[in-house]
Amino acid sequence: YQYSAVAFVTAGLIGAATVFLLSTFFVFRLPDLPSLKIIEKPFMLLFRNGFYTQLASLTHQLSIRINFYLLGSVAVLPVLQKANLTSKAAIGLYSTAISLAEAILLFSASIATVLGARVANQSDPDKARHLVLQFAKLSFCITLPAIVLFLILPDGFYSGLLGKDFGPVKSIFLFIAPGALCVSLTTVFSHYFSGRGKHYLNAWSGSLALITTLITAWLFIPSMGLIGAGLSATCAYLVMMLFIFTAFLREHGKPTDEWRTLIPTRNDFHEVKGQVIKLFQKLR
Repeated sequence: YQYSAVAFVTAGLIGAATVFLLSTFFVFRLPDLPSLKIIEKPFMLLFRNGFYTQLASLTHQLSIRINFYLLGSVAVLPVLQKANLTSKAAIGLYSTAISLAEAILLFSASIATVLGARVANQSDPDKARHLVLQFAKLSFCITLPAIVLFLILPDGFYSGLLGKDFGPVKSIFLFIAPGALCVSLTTVFSHYFSGRGKHYLNAWSGSLALITTLITAWLFIPSMGLIGAGLSATCAYLVMMLFIFTAFLREHGKPTDEWRTLIPTRNDFHEVKGQVIKLFQKLR
């Protein structure tokens, strides 16, 4: 047996290739297989949307994970040694802080999925715009108290929950928290553009986040260590949010009105609640 990342990747590639070859074989055996001219346009549409979706996902994940590799590099060792940390310990602390932020953002991801389904089936662009702004406000207003809760908890809470060496997680999470708030908004607007078929905007925002990470990580992490990694992540999330929200404003040409409608009201929560209930009733 071979216990390595190469073995894992190889097994995955073999499995994917097997599925592809078998499915292709059975597809071409269909008696009423359409001509290539008929399927050319839908195939290119699927390929283009799939490419942008995968690119958006890849760049977003890289913008998050690339800091792990830099924290383990030789260039960061001096600042980690001053904090009495090894590379493995620093990566573990940073990974825990990122996982904590991702756990808080689960609600944002959930309502964004609901929004994507609603937008895809909404023919009126004004109603779709109104809906996405309501969901964005709801996502932000629920994410913010969760982040504040984890920030006011004492270091001893993290040590008792995760282990004695995880006390510094709170100080790292403090610098990731603003970025998590940005993501709570970005996720909603990204699903809006996915529902509208504009996947390329999500790919561009992810690419900008990755470029921002590459620049800020090399600036902050070698001199600031774990704090620099948190700042780098927040900078990437902020750039991603600014791009995707600017694209949303430019799509409708009413930037002043759109900024004003981001202020939450009680009616927003009632309307969003009704939309979610309707969706789950249809799923039943």
